[in-house]
Amino acid sequence: MNIYLVTHTEIYNPNNLLLGQSELPLAENFTSRFAWLMDTLLLNSNDTIYLSNSSRRCTKLASFLSDGKFAINDNFIEINLGNLDFTEKNSISDKQLSTYLKDGFPGGESLADVQNRLKIGLKETLKLKAENCVLVTSPSNIKLIILLCLKANLKGYDTLNIDFGSISKLQYQKNKKQLQLIYCNLKPDMI
Repeated sequence: MNIYLVTHTEIYNPNNLLLGQSELPLAENFTSRFAWLMDTLLLNSNDTIYLSNSSRRCTKLASFLSDGKFAINDNFIEINLGNLDFTEKNSISDKQLSTYLKDGFPGGESLADVQNRLKIGLKETLKLKAENCVLVTSPSNIKLIILLCLKANLKGYDTLNIDFGSISKLQYQKNKKQLQLIYCNLKPDMI
C-alpha cells in the first residue's frame, strides 16, 4: 500500500495563536493549493481510499480530493493542547513549550501521547484493502508519522520540516511488515 500523507493548507492565524484541535479558517490561497495537490496526486479513485481527521481544515481538503468520499479517523486528529489551545504563542517561552511537548500540555497531550494514537491509526489504515491511501492531517502529525517510519526518537521532531499543503509518501511492505519513507514534504516549488 502507498500512503500519501497530505497536510492541510495554511490556516489564517494573524494573532499567532497556539492551535491544536480548535478551528481557524484556511488562508485565502487554499483553492490554488488544493488544485495543485489534486493534480500532483493523480490517483485512480477505484483503488484509493481517503482518510481525514475531523478538523474542518482537513475535511475540507479531503472532501475536495475525494469528491466527498472519505472516512474520518480521529486517531489522526491534531494534538490536544488542553488549557493552552488558542493561547498567544509568544506568551509561552520556547523552553516551556518544549517541556509541554515532552511532558504534556495542562489538560492535554504530549507528543508521545499523539504518536501512540497515530500508531493505532496507522495499524487500522494498513488493514484496509486498497492500493493507495491519502491521509489528510496536520504537519505536526506527519512529522510524528515520519519519525515512526524512520524509527527515530522524538528528539528529531524539531529538525524535521513539513510545510502546509505538502505531500509525503510512505510505502508499506507487507512481507517485511514495515513502512518505508519514499519522499517527504513535496511542494509546488520543487516540481
